[in-house]
Amino acid sequence: MEKPTYSRTMFCEKCFKAGLPRVGTLIVLMGGESAQPYVISARSPKGRLECPELYNGFTPHLITEIASSHDKKLVSYEASCGVNGCDTKITPVGSKFDAETTFSKTGTMYRREWNQMILNADLGYHW
Repeated sequence: MEKPTYSRTMFCEKCFKAGLPRVGTLIVLMGGESAQPYVISARSPKGRLECPELYNGFTPHLITEIASSHDKKLVSYEASCGVNGCDTKITPVGSKFDAETTFSKTGTMYRREWNQMILNADLGYHW
């Protein structure tokens, strides 16, 4: 059975160096209810228009659990930056988009931290 993929904001060194995301940048996210990827155009974070460069490098990532430790206390995961031109290539196909993602980042965290990240979406941070 394939593990679910989620969208969560994480730091991306490559995007930070490139000054991304910028307004208008295409980004792929995972739909909450539908669990299907969709593409949006970045806009300034809600209420944070005064200094958008402070948010460079903090981008939506697609993340998925790849393994857990024998005692289930640790979770290994892989992540892909959702910004077009980083770990994701977004191409227009008619009136829709095709997105190819490369899961280039891996990490490990405690199960309780993973559960908090997955169960508590940051609904106040709008793209």
